[in-house]
Amino acid sequence: MLKQAVVRAFLVGFAALALAGCGSSDDNNNGSCSAPSVKGTALGLDGGMGTVHGTGQLPDGIPNGKELLVMVDGGNNAGNIVAEGLTPTPLTCGKSFSFEAKKLPAGTYHIGYEVDDDNFNVLFEGTSTNSFTITASENLEFNPTFP
Repeated sequence: MLKQAVVRAFLVGFAALALAGCGSSDDNNNGSCSAPSVKGTALGLDGGMGTVHGTGQLPDGIPNGKELLVMVDGGNNAGNIVAEGLTPTPLTCGKSFSFEAKKLPAGTYHIGYEVDDDNFNVLFEGTSTNSFTITASENLEFNPTFP
């Protein structure tokens, strides 16, 4: 477990160095960084054939360069979207982010997010007020609305 935390911290630190020029929380970032994209499977919710993808908007006041976790929330079960391989956790840059979660089982879900500081403390979090439903092997577009 500790080894995973060390690897994660190293990867986040490496990505933070690459995006050190990010400094504002709007979408006018003058090319110094790009909106994060989170693609993979929702850890613990990967037993089906459904896919959801879309774009979300974070609330005002979230600084650039912070770790962004995007999750699929099924009520009784939720899982962070985790990319395959050693892809570092994306960092915030402006308010927009895109996501794709594959292999979802049938169910009704919300999209959630969490923004963490450099010590993995939660700074911001939210869950969409709207939901989507997977019934089989659809590939749905869903654009979450956060309060």
